[in-house]
Amino acid sequence: MESYPLPPKPTEIDLSPLQARKKALEQAEVRLKQALEAAQKEEAQYQAFTEKALDIIFKTDLKGYFTYVNPVSERITGFTKEELVGRHFLKLIRPDFREETARIFGKQLVDRISDIYFEFPLMAKDGREVWVGQQAQLLTEEDRVVGFQAIARDITEHKRVEAQLQESELRLSQTIEFLPDATFAIDVQGRVIIWNRAMEGLTGIPAADMLGRGDYAYAVPFYGKPRPVLIDLALTPDQEIARTYTFFQQSGRRLVSETYLADFQSRGATWLWNTAATLYGPDGQALGAIESIRDITEHKQAEERVKKQKELQDAVLEAIPAPVYYKDNQGKYLDCNRAFLDFLGLPKDQVLGKAVFEVVLPEVAATFYRADQNLFREGGAQVYETRIPFADGRVHDVVFHKAIFSDQDGSAAGIVGVIIDVTERRRAEEALRLSEDKFRLAFRTSPDALSIIRLKNDRYVDINQGFLDLTGYTRDEVIGKTPQELNIWYDLADREQLVQAIQEGGYCKNLEAQFRRKDGGLLTGLLSARVLMLEGVAHLLSIPRDITESKQAEAEKRNLEERLQRAEKMEAMGTLAGGVAHDLNNVLGI
Repeated sequence: MESYPLPPKPTEIDLSPLQARKKALEQAEVRLKQALEAAQKEEAQYQAFTEKALDIIFKTDLKGYFTYVNPVSERITGFTKEELVGRHFLKLIRPDFREETARIFGKQLVDRISDIYFEFPLMAKDGREVWVGQQAQLLTEEDRVVGFQAIARDITEHKRVEAQLQESELRLSQTIEFLPDATFAIDVQGRVIIWNRAMEGLTGIPAADMLGRGDYAYAVPFYGKPRPVLIDLALTPDQEIARTYTFFQQSGRRLVSETYLADFQSRGATWLWNTAATLYGPDGQALGAIESIRDITEHKQAEERVKKQKELQDAVLEAIPAPVYYKDNQGKYLDCNRAFLDFLGLPKDQVLGKAVFEVVLPEVAATFYRADQNLFREGGAQVYETRIPFADGRVHDVVFHKAIFSDQDGSAAGIVGVIIDVTERRRAEEALRLSEDKFRLAFRTSPDALSIIRLKNDRYVDINQGFLDLTGYTRDEVIGKTPQELNIWYDLADREQLVQAIQEGGYCKNLEAQFRRKDGGLLTGLLSARVLMLEGVAHLLSIPRDITESKQAEAEKRNLEERLQRAEKMEAMGTLAGGVAHDLNNVLGI
């Protein structure tokens, strides 16, 4: 049997490197799997976080197109996720803010600013404006920027409150600026932070020259040197400084003082009224102080004048001819003048401190007392008329004028009264009334045509029956009209004569003129007129007396006389002619 050589013994291969590499690959695969699982878990956590977040969270690519938005983004903007992803973020921003927003994102990208915050308004789908405060970060992968990631919070309400606060601060600033009192404020370091227009006017120093200054610079315009003033006491009490004021008072946090300056701003002696208070922040910490200054020089001078005039007023009170008195709220007389004592017929020591029942008759006192009690209940003033006996034994018509006077707290302190004796006036009024009644009766019943015209507008205010009978008009047709409107004057030259006479002497007598009746007929009259005052207004009383018939009679008389004269002339001529004929016959021997 043929034998074959045995194959050579194979060379042994070292597989350990391969096994080691395999193991390394397996380990790398495990790590990669773990890393992938961790990344997926982290992504899931991120997604869960963003989905449940209360703020807007979104991602964009480098060009600014949305790649991810969370549900809050949908809720606040009104757009769906599908409408937002792939949309450029600038399209959601209010147009006037787009350029600035793009600039900020561009700067962040170029300068590799990892984190940046800014605020801008978004425009929601329904047109609402939503302000957001956004924190934007660069989104990187392996140190390469791939986009942006941002968290944005709705700050619309914050912006609204901020705007209201700014408006409130502006109103406060404007209010202080235009306060009539000079007002300034300092911070806790004593630097001037407010110096309003009235302060500029009072001191002559513009706000620009005072704002920011400290070291008591605000005292120099008043005292000529830096020193603590009332506003400083609001921050740091100092009794020594307080004693430098002519008046100083503290009421809670409010300080009040009065300053006398012998020569303020070359204006001479000046009195200033000052009020100051501390300014506190919401946390109760002092932020500074504010002071208002009012020039009360005129008020002080007025007080001095009042003081000097009191004695004069007392003398005047005594000189008043009408009785004047004062009572307290218990009805006791406090003071009175000489005329009141004369009215009572009593000396002053028997009146002051007494009640009305102790100084006048009981029935008169009861009337006074009831009126006083009504005045105390109702307040204000009181006027009434009555008749009372005077010390002269006669009963007088009087008018009481009374009023409540108050004490410093506004309570009724008593009554001041004045008694006006109107006895003579009442008699005069009665006489005038009787006179007017007589005039009215005479005016109505006079057979002459009477009319009254108001001179101011030349219109009839009253006429009598005689006027209506003469002119043919009714009363309604005449009252309120002018003579020109009624076409009464036939010749306006006659009216001019009347006007001239009235202007020169206030009356006209027996002016012959022709007047036109309602039916157009003419009549001749003698017009007399005189100015009279009715209730303080000038009027013209006119009396045209109809002389038409007498004028006609006169004309007829003249006509008869002329005819008689002609007849007499004719008769005389006939007699003369007969005589001449007779003489001729004698001559001729006939």
